[in-house]
Formats: sequence, structure tokens, C-alpha cells
Amino acid sequence: MIKKIVTIIVLIFNTLCIYASNPRVVGYIMDDNKFDQKFSDLRWDYLTHLNVAFMLIGPNGELKDDGIKQRLPEITETAHQNNVKVLISLQSDGDGFYKAVKNPLVRKKLAQNIIDYVKANNLDGFDLDYELYDHICPELVLFAKEIHKVKSRKMLQTCAVPCFNPTKEGGYTDKWHKYFDFINMMAYDATGPWAQEGPHAPFQQMVDGVKTWTKTLKVPHKKLVIGLPFYGWSWDKENVMSFTYEQILSDHAGKITLNDDIIGRTYFNGETTIRKKCRYVIDEKLGGVMIWQLFYDAENGNKKLLKAINEELSLKNHQ
Repeated sequence: MIKKIVTIIVLIFNTLCIYASNPRVVGYIMDDNKFDQKFSDLRWDYLTHLNVAFMLIGPNGELKDDGIKQRLPEITETAHQNNVKVLISLQSDGDGFYKAVKNPLVRKKLAQNIIDYVKANNLDGFDLDYELYDHICPELVLFAKEIHKVKSRKMLQTCAVPCFNPTKEGGYTDKWHKYFDFINMMAYDATGPWAQEGPHAPFQQMVDGVKTWTKTLKVPHKKLVIGLPFYGWSWDKENVMSFTYEQILSDHAGKITLNDDIIGRTYFNGETTIRKKCRYVIDEKLGGVMIWQLFYDAENGNKKLLKAINEELSLKNHQ
């Protein structure tokens, strides 16, 4: 009996060790005019999941994949060859997502359409990205529950959620997490064209977001994945604009250090802050990190934020 108990304890310990050394690294990608070059440069050994953005949801439960369908077969095949799981990320076409989930019949149709699409395209799952903060929707939890009930167990169901005021902005509840394999918390965009000038992804606001999701909304730590920005917001010009991390490095060549999170009136997360956030993920035994988005990273391999993430999380063997 004692030997059996010891064996169980060892197995549990080994499982925890494996988890601690292999947090998720979830990267979003979108099609752009440099897709071929950027896609070929991806370090697959630094990733566990790839979210392809976006497929749009219409008000009648229809799915619109015009922005991704041309690239999807290549993305899926290459990712699977490198043992990376691929999910389709779904966002609203206007207020289509809101209208679809408000109607019980359309909600059921939408769930089946998503499941059918995942199967038909050899995907590993789907990612729900609601983000209609002016349309708080209690039925969203019902939709998450219903699609979770009818999908296969191995099909991943994830979501992207706000870091700031999720209960007010999204209407999320403490039951939300039950229907997802993991939850990507978007710990960025605290500022932008919609707000006063300032840092859009500071460390402390990420910490506050983690507390809200894990304590108020009861998300298990291992399910919560922290979103990291590979871009910044700038007030240097008349109109507030976003810039990729590569653009920021290029525009301010030789002026940015590893410790910088601001240059002029441009706010971003530099390498030191990204590393600090990754260490927080390890210390708090969170589920990993998410990146918006991979193609915004530095082109110079030594300056890539993804490289820094890999070094901090010790994902896989270096090549």
C-alpha cells in the first residue's frame, strides 16, 4: 500500500515538473504583404500553439474566412510538421457575433459551423475573440457552454479576453473558464487612440489582471495565459498610431536599450519587460504566454522578443 502511494506521489511530482518546464507559447499570425518571408522565418521550436487570425462571424451564424483561407493549408501543414497545434481565431463581423449568440437557434448553428470548419481544415481547435465591449452579452457564456458540449474532447476551445475590467467590459463570470482549455488574457491596449497618452502594457496592470481573473473570476492559474504585445502605441504624430516592434527598432536605430519601454512618446514592451513578465508566469505557475502578433517581432534574430521568451521559459532545446 505504501509503495503504491509513493508511486502516485512520484507520478504527480513528475507531472508538475513537466508542466512547469513546458508552459504554452501561443502566437497569433495574420496574412500581410510579407507573409512568405515572415512565415518562413518562424522559430517553430519556440512555439506550442499557433492562432490564425481572423475568421469572421456573421449575424446568421455564417463564417467568413476570406482573410485566411488561401494561407490556411500551408500554415496547418507546416505547423503540424513541427508539432505545433493550430487554432482558428474567430472575431465578430461588425456586431455579427453578438447577434448570432443572442438567438438560440442561430447560436446552435454557429457552434456546428465552427466545429465543422475545424474538422474540414484539419485544425486542432478554435479561439473565440469576442471584444465587443459595447455589447455585453450574457448569452456568450451559454454559447461557450453549448459548443463545449457538442465538440469532441480533443478539439481545443480557447478564448482571448480583456485584462482590464473584464466583468464590466465583457460581462464575463466565474463560470466562463469551465468551458475552455486555456484563456488568453490580452494584457495590452490599456491606452491607445481611445485613451490618454501612456504605457499600454505595463507590468503592474498585467499583475492586476491576473488577480482579477484568478481570484474574482476563479480561473485556475494553469489555464491563464498572459498576452504579450509585439507592438507599441505612439503619440509622436498628430494621430495616435501603432507600430510593430520591428518598426520601433528601425525608426530609433541605436537609441533603444534592452531596458526601454518608451522612446519619445512611443510606448511598448522592450526585452527586459518581456523577460520580467515571463518570469512572473513561471513564478505564479500560470499557463504560459500569448503573443500578438508574431510577425511584428524584430527581424534581427538576436533582438527577437520571441527568442527572449524562449530563453526565460526554457521551452525546448536550443538549436
